[in-house]
Amino acid sequence: MNGPATKHAAISPELGSRRLDPVIIKIAVLNRDRQLVHEGAFAGEFPGRRAAAAAIVRNLRQFESMGYERNGDFWWGRSSSGQETRFFVK
Repeated sequence: MNGPATKHAAISPELGSRRLDPVIIKIAVLNRDRQLVHEGAFAGEFPGRRAAAAAIVRNLRQFESMGYERNGDFWWGRSSSGQETRFFVK
């Protein structure tokens, strides 16, 4: 990424967001070979990053393993079959 990082990218998920604009959650599903098999979005908008993060965390409970990738700024959940779902706040 060229230029300075945006304020949004620097905010950690646990601190919430100072953005005033609504945000959406984008989803990418990868197979066990890390090939993209589906892209989509959660229905609706969220009032900020904190609300979106809370919705993602609730959704992650269905996965075998889960976490947050700080370098890529996304949450992930992995099923027992190896399929990985990534959640991005946009």
